[in-house]
Amino acid sequence: MKQMTVNKYDFKKILGQNIKILRKKAGLSQLELGEKLGFTSSGTISLIERGATGLKVEKIYKASHILGVHPIVLLSPIEISDDQVEIYRNIMTIFSEPTDPHIIGLVKTVLELAANNTSLTKLHRKIQELESMGINVEGLIDGIIQSKKT
Repeated sequence: MKQMTVNKYDFKKILGQNIKILRKKAGLSQLELGEKLGFTSSGTISLIERGATGLKVEKIYKASHILGVHPIVLLSPIEISDDQVEIYRNIMTIFSEPTDPHIIGLVKTVLELAANNTSLTKLHRKIQELESMGINVEGLIDGIIQSKKT
């Protein structure tokens, strides 16, 4: 992952770049996102994406919900890949409502592995543990994601 250089004046620029990337990946026009955020001027999103203006905290939360990511993703100076956006959206989908504690444990294990770049042995053991309890892990996760997308 490539990290952008950040100083105290770059906050609006980082926010704007991330909103632009995620808006395009969501298939929304600037006008559509602006309307969903409650802006009346068609140029507001353009100003935000260029870093000319920022967003209030409430609008950052609303934008993150619309774009399907956690608010911290909008504020992160780390460039976002397509795969990462899909992962963020799936995680937000899974955790948008109370979820089976086994799934939460599995997702936590996966995230720990990813953060620590460790081997897949721990993940494999966790999946085996859940499957020995009669849980079809892949089917369960797919079902949760599909049910929350509809």
